Amino acid sequence: MGWAIDAYLLSIGREPRERFDYEDEPESFDDWPYRYRRDGECRSDEFALEDHRPDVRVSDAVPPEIGTPLVSVTLPGEGRAAGRPSAEDWLTAEAPFREDDVNRELLQRHGVVRPFFDDLDMRPDCPGIRGSSPAATLLGALTPARRLALLGHLEEMLSQVAEPGLPDVEAAVMPLAELMRHLGVGGVAQDPSSGWLPDADVVKLAEALGWGGGRQLALARGRVLVEFARESRMIRRYRGRVVATASMRRLVVAGRGTLDALAGLIGASTRDRYGYPLPRREAEIALALLAVADGSAAHLDAVTDRVEAGTQAFDPQGLFRDYRFDDIMATRTPDLSDADGEVRRVLDALSCMSAPGRFGVVTPAMREVARRALA
Repeated sequence: MGWAIDAYLLSIGREPRERFDYEDEPESFDDWPYRYRRDGECRSDEFALEDHRPDVRVSDAVPPEIGTPLVSVTLPGEGRAAGRPSAEDWLTAEAPFREDDVNRELLQRHGVVRPFFDDLDMRPDCPGIRGSSPAATLLGALTPARRLALLGHLEEMLSQVAEPGLPDVEAAVMPLAELMRHLGVGGVAQDPSSGWLPDADVVKLAEALGWGGGRQLALARGRVLVEFARESRMIRRYRGRVVATASMRRLVVAGRGTLDALAGLIGASTRDRYGYPLPRREAEIALALLAVADGSAAHLDAVTDRVEAGTQAFDPQGLFRDYRFDDIMATRTPDLSDADGEVRRVLDALSCMSAPGRFGVVTPAMREVARRALA
């Protein structure tokens, strides 16, 4: 009966009850809250959930074959049209009934008729989403009902994609083009203390982009751009000077692959940086990318609040139950001790595509880069 409750709750977009624990079963059949009649078809008068009281009938069925789902739901009759994805916030709206998505979720929870099944580290298999993508990690981290709601949200978002025009793409790489112009052919002499661009050059660069508003603010924003270029290996040190690399010269020429190249730089996983995945950090990165990609954040300063709200939907018994890398590495690697560190790295990278005089304002090209990095 616990499985039937799970299936019903998911079908109406609600969170299922706690995972079915066989150790908690009462020893006596008379202690069970559900009373069954023994006439082949039975009813539960206590199947009452929140504001729903469904009419439950349990009857015999043909024994399932090996490999078929233990639990699944289906609409009665021939009509199987899925509900339209809600335009509301996926974090609060009830998930629409989408039969394939609900049954995939039930498969994750209850598995199939064994023996040919291994659910170790099984993440949701979602059409159109790469299994190694940040979106897949995020889907695996959520509670079931929020996962179903996000699937509908992602489908709606991906179906409404409008490719940015060439002027938008050129604007996205313009800050990097300005940095390359500032370096020139021979580069700029290294700062004796930092080994990279002197503060005076960094301020001059930010002011040329209209990212000023005072020397300290211009210095901070200029450093973000220089640091992104350094981490992406678009600049390097050569014989006492900071020079542009060939990859920067290729990237600043806007073309068909420019947005994909930027998405690759921004969406690098923690596996690429530390040699292994940190699931919670990658799920938080996905929340940041989603807030930009779906337009829920008009400015990068608003993304952190969206990430914090999204983490409240994480399932502590889900994706993270077999991973302790986050906690272990936070004690060994300084930049992992800050929970906002990975999100800030993504936001800094996105801010390097800001338009002149509009540092941090989300642009169409920025949204498209975030979408490509997400899925």
